[in-house]
Amino acid sequence: MKKIVCLLSLIFFISQIAVAQTNTIRGQVYNEAEKPLGGATIEVLPSGNHTVTDINGVFQIPVAPGGQLRVSFVGYQTQLVPVGDSAFY
Repeated sequence: MKKIVCLLSLIFFISQIAVAQTNTIRGQVYNEAEKPLGGATIEVLPSGNHTVTDINGVFQIPVAPGGQLRVSFVGYQTQLVPVGDSAFY
């Protein structure tokens, strides 16, 4: 099964939100050929909040400290990404 390469080419930019000490995560999801994956699902664990990437594979979602992202797309292996201060995957 193919892997989502977002873990190798995803940059998170975190900006602080004053409400409930959450951060807004912004990133982009790519496949192995470095093509953006529009329509990939990004879910925050354990809260269950989710969003979908736009046509360019870009997403934005609020995450509490210590959260984890589940990235999934039909035909690709689901990936779990821990959220830190910033990351390059």
